[in-house]
Amino acid sequence: MEYMIDIQQGDSELEIRTLPMLHVYEGRDARYAVQLGDAEPQIFSIHANDFTAEWRLNVLRGYSSRSLRIPPSAKGSQRLRIYLLDPGVVLQEVLVFGLQ
Repeated sequence: MEYMIDIQQGDSELEIRTLPMLHVYEGRDARYAVQLGDAEPQIFSIHANDFTAEWRLNVLRGYSSRSLRIPPSAKGSQRLRIYLLDPGVVLQEVLVFGLQ
């Protein structure tokens, strides 16, 4: 997926939320990659082992969350690409946070 987002002065973090899930196929993970502008894509796994604290939190709040820092040089209109690398990963929401 590709989005154009407007990074404002003070924006410091992107949070990617996906539906909480287990991997679909044995031996496969549940991963996605995030690329902001021309930076190298960062790969995230949303897999949490059954009944761990992370798994319980994900199920309770209804999403799995991973964050990445926005580099200070990434201001203005930026291309955000999200690559779903494994079967079953469902993108739910993308949030931009600034310094408070």
